[in-house]
Amino acid sequence: FFVLDEAQFAADGLPTAFHPDPGASPILVEILNIWDSHHSIGSASFVVAGTEIPFKIFEEPNVAEHLGWTSDTGAFDKKSLQENYPHRFLPPSFSGSTSDEEFMCRAWHWTRGRHRYTAALVENLIVCGFQSPHRF
Repeated sequence: FFVLDEAQFAADGLPTAFHPDPGASPILVEILNIWDSHHSIGSASFVVAGTEIPFKIFEEPNVAEHLGWTSDTGAFDKKSLQENYPHRFLPPSFSGSTSDEEFMCRAWHWTRGRHRYTAALVENLIVCGFQSPHRF
């Protein structure tokens, strides 16, 4: 995974870094285009997350042609909905295991309805190689 969190800062910050017209090409556009130029990496996923990322960036021509936009993360108001989010990032060997079930119970208890905390838990799982998920 290639992850850029808090991407709203890259959308709003440095508006003239790559173009003299303010707001014409924020640094996020350049990051997306560089990542998009490497879309043939294979099974790598690119995740750009944040609050208030302008959708218009994705509508511009020649911007990240192979990347898609989604804002459908849901409300995490049901346990099954919250579990769907981390399962997109977990390897098949972890999904459905006892460790997975215990982790999901803890995630539901501690991070119910909280996207950022859930994302941080998933990040910790990935960084730690899915070892000892009971510590998170």
